[in-house]
Amino acid sequence: MKQRQKQNDASVALPECEWNFAEVSDVELVACCYWEYARESAFIRKTVQNLQDVEAGKGSRISLDAANRKLTLLYSIGTPAHLVHHQKFPKPWQSLPEPERARLGNTFKPEIPAPEKIPAFRVTSNYSTASWLFEEAKKVHDAQRKMVQRLSEIDTGMAGLREANELRKQLDAPLPSLIVRGVGGVDFFIAQVNWQDFTDNEIVIKFKHWVANNRPMAADTKQLVGRRNDKGHKLNDWRVMLDRLAIMRLLHHATLKEMPKKYPKAWERYGERKAVTKKQKDYGGVDWYRESKNAKCDFHRLFPFLKSKLPSSWHTKGGRR
Repeated sequence: MKQRQKQNDASVALPECEWNFAEVSDVELVACCYWEYARESAFIRKTVQNLQDVEAGKGSRISLDAANRKLTLLYSIGTPAHLVHHQKFPKPWQSLPEPERARLGNTFKPEIPAPEKIPAFRVTSNYSTASWLFEEAKKVHDAQRKMVQRLSEIDTGMAGLREANELRKQLDAPLPSLIVRGVGGVDFFIAQVNWQDFTDNEIVIKFKHWVANNRPMAADTKQLVGRRNDKGHKLNDWRVMLDRLAIMRLLHHATLKEMPKKYPKAWERYGERKAVTKKQKDYGGVDWYRESKNAKCDFHRLFPFLKSKLPSSWHTKGGRR
């Protein structure tokens, strides 16, 4: 907890291991990049901490359903989730012993792996899924039972008759499809298949019709979830990504004016912005603010399920963006 507080507290001096990644070897470069960017996510830190608590026998801080939903999101990125599920996360990568860093680094390839996907369709015996469906089905059943019970209690009279007629209409209406909306566009539902009276092709046609009528809409765009392709740009220069992260963290702890005095090594490493004229600037060194914004893009590229979240070090000390 203290480590997380220090990382997010801009008033605390930023240790060199938090921004100087020059000594990170090629073997551990990709793993380091994922690890350090993951440390910028409050969601990942809390999810991993809760998992560590459960494994240590301390119990979960949140409900089972909430914990499972968070883990589903985290593990949607595949191998990197196993990396941060480490007893020493979220300590700085460079605080780990060199043999451990080399071992972890060897499990990574110098490319962003495609996220592991849940199959398009499968019958699942997952206990959490079954419990969600059971609870939703129980709500529907209880509502039906209460309406029947209320009908038996209604006395004669106009008010009673009106209520009774409304309840009978509700009871006669077909039950709504039971669908539990999961995270990341993964839903769960109860279904039945009539193998005896229909061919495979007829069953598939019915399923296609169901899919067309039930694919969810994104609340913010009103577009069908999952229909758009996100080709993006492949990131190859992992060292540049770490440099961007370093710059974002440095700007979180110091203004550009303070940088030469507070972090002279960083200022020497990333260069100074020199003004040529009042209206024009020559970026002989690094455009700090542009690279900081690029770090945010890298953060979302590495962890696409965090697209609505900002890195912990996103806000600059000078309040400039």
